[in-house]
Amino acid sequence: MVTEHSNSKRRALKSRLMMSLSPSRKKLKQSAPFPDALFFVPVAAEFDENLVFQVMKHFVSLGHVSTFVAFDVQGFIRSFRGRRVITRSKEKMIMKLKTLGLISLELNFPTILKTEYAEATAILGNLTPTECARTLRDFGFTIVSVTMGGLGSYLSTALTGEVYIPTFKPERVADETGCGDTFLTCFVLELLQQRMNNFQSSVQPTGDTKNVLEVTREQVIHAAKVGSCAASFLVEQVGPNGFQKRDAILERVKNGVPTEAPVEARSVTVYKPKKPTNE
Repeated sequence: MVTEHSNSKRRALKSRLMMSLSPSRKKLKQSAPFPDALFFVPVAAEFDENLVFQVMKHFVSLGHVSTFVAFDVQGFIRSFRGRRVITRSKEKMIMKLKTLGLISLELNFPTILKTEYAEATAILGNLTPTECARTLRDFGFTIVSVTMGGLGSYLSTALTGEVYIPTFKPERVADETGCGDTFLTCFVLELLQQRMNNFQSSVQPTGDTKNVLEVTREQVIHAAKVGSCAASFLVEQVGPNGFQKRDAILERVKNGVPTEAPVEARSVTVYKPKKPTNE
């Protein structure tokens, strides 16, 4: 009886809320600002590339294609079987990423794909980080970042080619949870900041006339360093307590101790897939 009453109350409250929103819903839809960035970062197949296509296609229909679209590989290469997380077959993983790349090319959005090196080798085989970054970019993404934890990352774009991005020495390492999300988010935020700076100063990035990023080579590398540096702050404390403001991050980018590019071994980390299947 308590549960039934509680559910009934929730339904009533939801109905009242929807009624109060109904008169202004159309107006809200028309006047709502476009987001500067979209992040598709599933953990394990909560949604698929079809949802990505529908969302991006909707933006195109509204005449807006300047939104940065960011992807994290992990949720597209993993799935659930019952309550167990499994890794998709290599063929399935490649198909999904190529589909995302084709969507990006077809709809002409600036896209950023982030993957750990271990994930990249699970998809592509025994390639170096640089080779992984370039191969994945050839699928159709504007930017690909292959991360290697405390060893830094490799970035691949048409503006930069394949370049090494260092991480920065933290004061201590207390908790590495969320570093990838922090890197990707702050990378994109700094790209947006640099693009806005260009608009405000009427700077026209030179180079490829198809530069959908609307930033320069140096600005892309700088933004990647900001993302990497933001993650170096996060690890210093447990949970989200390590987050820092942009000024502190920029100070460490300028004066911190960067890592050196590692020799490109064929296996920086060991990937242990959860029972590959043919799904």
